[in-house]
Amino acid sequence: MLGKSLLELDNMPLDELNGWRAYWLLEPWGCHPADERTDALLRMLFAINSKKGTKIPDRFIDRDPEPVAKRTTKPTRRELEANIRQAFAGFKVTRVPATPAEPTAPDK
Repeated sequence: MLGKSLLELDNMPLDELNGWRAYWLLEPWGCHPADERTDALLRMLFAINSKKGTKIPDRFIDRDPEPVAKRTTKPTRRELEANIRQAFAGFKVTRVPATPAEPTAPDK
């Protein structure tokens, strides 16, 4: 898990581990651009190794079973807010108090 040994995982702070859990909920299969690159390579390999005139599939990797272009309705504001809350659920939010600006010396 995470490319770490069991000892490293055991010593990992709980906040960090929860952050990785939240990331996994967001991207369980890895990063989207990596999938796009892999899909492009698969299409290229298919084209190189198929007979001339063979239709090349539009996609080999289907990350989103309901692509945005095929959705008939826009998500509501409440749905969007819920999606954002879910995305950041595992992150610890801390507020840093604003520090007053240091007074500057007047020009002479």
